Amino acid sequence: MKREKLRLLAGGMLCLGVLLGGMGAGVAFGEFSGFTYRKIAVEEGQLETENYTCSLDTAEGPFRVLSYTDSAVRSLESDESVPVNTMEVSVVYNSQVCRPDIWTEEGNLIIDIYGTGSESELERLMEWKDGILEGIKERELRDYQVEWVRSVTCRVNPADLEKIIFY
Repeated sequence: MKREKLRLLAGGMLCLGVLLGGMGAGVAFGEFSGFTYRKIAVEEGQLETENYTCSLDTAEGPFRVLSYTDSAVRSLESDESVPVNTMEVSVVYNSQVCRPDIWTEEGNLIIDIYGTGSESELERLMEWKDGILEGIKERELRDYQVEWVRSVTCRVNPADLEKIIFY
C-alpha cells in the first residue's frame, strides 16, 4: 500500500512538473513573440578605397567577376574613358574590420574580402551590451551591423559590357 502511494505521488509530481513546464514555456514564448527586430548600423573604422586594373583578354569566353560581397553593393558601369579590354575595379571598404584581396586567375577576377581580426566578437558584444539590454527592456531585439564593404564598382568600356558575368 505504501509503495502504491509513493508511485501515485511520484506520478502526480511528474504530471505537475510537465504541466508547470509547459505553462512556463508558453508564457516565455508569448513574451518573446511580442519582441520586434531592429537593425542598427554601427559606424566603426574608416573607409578606404582600393583600385585594381585588369585585362579582359581571355580565350575562355566571358570574363567572370567572383565577388564575395553582398550583391547590393556590387555594380557594373560603362565608361567611355576606360580602354577597351580593360576593367577598373574600385572597392570601398572599412579598413578597421576587413581587407580586400583582388587578383585575376584563368579568366576570373576574384574579389575576396577577409576580416582583419583586430577586434574579437566578445569585445564588440561588451561594447554594445548596454544597448542590447536597453533593447530587451523596450521589447526589441537589436542587431548591431558593422559595415565591411560599402561598394564594389567595376568600370568597363561600353564595348566590353557583354564580356562580363557577375557571380
